Amino acid sequence: MCTKSEEGNELFADAPFPVILYNDSLKAAVGKNSVMIEDEETANTASWYVNGSFLSAWSLKVDAEDLVEDAAAFVEMTQN
Repeated sequence: MCTKSEEGNELFADAPFPVILYNDSLKAAVGKNSVMIEDEETANTASWYVNGSFLSAWSLKVDAEDLVEDAAAFVEMTQN
């Protein structure tokens, strides 16, 4: 797993997988997918690059006031 910050990595101390910090070498390895990792607009909490596949864990903050409108937009998007 790749993290974008050294903060909070202690949560993965006993993880059965390696935890590395996102750096220039990893950026080169993921190529064009680096845009997904570096996007400041999207809260990407962790990223994996496994056998040519790019996998991510995303975090989303839900605003109760906008939830109805967001849900309607999602339904509309899935119908297109």
